Amino acid sequence: MLSAFKKKIIFKKNKSVDILLLDENYSKLSFSNKSQFILKFDEINIYYILKVLFKYFSFSNLRKRYWKLFYEELNPKVAIGHDINLKIFEFKEMFPEKKTICYQFGHYWEIHIERSQESFKDKKSDYFLTFTDWEQKNIYNKVETQFLTTGSIKNNNYLPNQKKKIYDIMFISEFRDLNPITINKIKKGYHSHTFVNQSRNMTFGDVCNIYILQILNKLEKSLNKKICIALSSNRNDKNGKISQSKEKIFFSEYLKNYYFQNLNSNELAEKSNLIICIGSNLGPELLAQGKKVLFLNLNSLTNDWHYFRSFDGPFWYKGKDKDIIEDKIDKLLNLNDIEWKKILEKNSESIMKYDKHNSILRNLVEELCEK
Repeated sequence: MLSAFKKKIIFKKNKSVDILLLDENYSKLSFSNKSQFILKFDEINIYYILKVLFKYFSFSNLRKRYWKLFYEELNPKVAIGHDINLKIFEFKEMFPEKKTICYQFGHYWEIHIERSQESFKDKKSDYFLTFTDWEQKNIYNKVETQFLTTGSIKNNNYLPNQKKKIYDIMFISEFRDLNPITINKIKKGYHSHTFVNQSRNMTFGDVCNIYILQILNKLEKSLNKKICIALSSNRNDKNGKISQSKEKIFFSEYLKNYYFQNLNSNELAEKSNLIICIGSNLGPELLAQGKKVLFLNLNSLTNDWHYFRSFDGPFWYKGKDKDIIEDKIDKLLNLNDIEWKKILEKNSESIMKYDKHNSILRNLVEELCEK
């Protein structure tokens, strides 16, 4: 109840729609010739609170009754949501006769298997769209559903747009918050004093990022490579949750020269010859688009990409040898498009599906709306 006072208050009666989106339209979905309603988590509709109170004369089960009436008047033919907020499963439980489509929001590691099987136990959805069949067998195998392998729904909605390369390397930021330990208070120009003396007290994620940034800093100086950062603070799902000023302070500490633009990561990737990824969802998504991506999996003990079963490969490495990392960066930077395409073809089993325009989802929605 207290959280309701923090939300935007509206008073409106819902109209019947074809499609209900229970994800705040995170994946930017739209369907031609279909009406749709986007559920906004920061709103509360007083119309349905009053309707519940008038109908039941009680605050008991107010939340559940609110949503029941809210959804009933929308009366969607199809409801779509992702696996993280669980709203699609709640909707299916309320309306078992309604058709539901759940899609995978982000990447899972092997360490998530046990927890995920508990989280998704007894959940139901008519369809479940996943990145790969690995998640179907290991993460969602307790869900009562029909699986379809589609790749990332959000990524499938992005259409690659070849642009002139401005940057040699784009590093995918995994910054979340600025730990004062990561900043060197004794300023003597760029050096590794902070990393050497404070890494034991840093988060392991910061240690991994800084380790790679030191290598990139060396390449920037010795080979005059132009490096840009795909800032976490620029991503829609991190909007307002991460301080861009703090993120810039962090990268300024470990890269002597770097560039950033207030563009989304996909647009910045179009301008970059090589993308370096440690553990972000963005890495497999850009690889699926055909972008040149190098995965440096320093933390394979807990965060081991299931896409890459071997220790070493043409565009991945699970070790920390600086010479090997530099060599891989150099080789990939010098690959032409034809050579890169051949590598992708030979390693197709390690690449997530890219379903252009989300044709699988769109055809499914069209079919379900006609029933």
